[in-house]
Amino acid sequence: MALATGLGLLLVALPPGLLATVPLTAAERSAIPATALALGIVLLVSAACVAVAALRRSTGLAAAGYAMVVMAIPVASVPLMAAVGDDRSAATLSAAIQAAGGGAQVLGVAAYPPSLPFYLRRTIPVATAGAGELTSNYIARHHEQLRARPDSPLRPADSWLEALNNCPVPTIFVARAGNRTVRAALAALPLLADDGHHAAYGPCRPRPRR
Repeated sequence: MALATGLGLLLVALPPGLLATVPLTAAERSAIPATALALGIVLLVSAACVAVAALRRSTGLAAAGYAMVVMAIPVASVPLMAAVGDDRSAATLSAAIQAAGGGAQVLGVAAYPPSLPFYLRRTIPVATAGAGELTSNYIARHHEQLRARPDSPLRPADSWLEALNNCPVPTIFVARAGNRTVRAALAALPLLADDGHHAAYGPCRPRPRR
């Protein structure tokens, strides 16, 4: 009860500098105060209900006090969860890729936005050394066997350079926003989108045969 009260007071008061060093989007930062206030109030009311229930030995009131916190979280956090979802989504990246060339091949360069295949409705090959970008321990452990399979989306780590230099088919390259080395190599291509997590360049154009 004391912990709930303390946490509730912290959320209601929420010091402005508490999240100053946390990397957040503008939408996430603006949604946090209202969410914290709502949850803080619920925690304080919950603590009060539990305290009264203890004095009156009321099991029903105690259950209601505990339950209201769980029930309030999905309701109070809707704006914040929506902001977080928008930040993590590859919808912006996908829209830019489709606008630039819906039929172009998309190649991840040591990068794999998890929701991008969903929005593009196709498998996205990845040029990777250890497949860690796919955030799957199983794939990372068995990447050599999986890479050897026919039509595997796991490409050799340097294969993107060949695709960039020779461009056998129109290709759009997706890299991590913070990967300066890869982005410098892709800088000759048009920058289609940069959502803060990933950047898309291209498409490269096949060179005419002589």
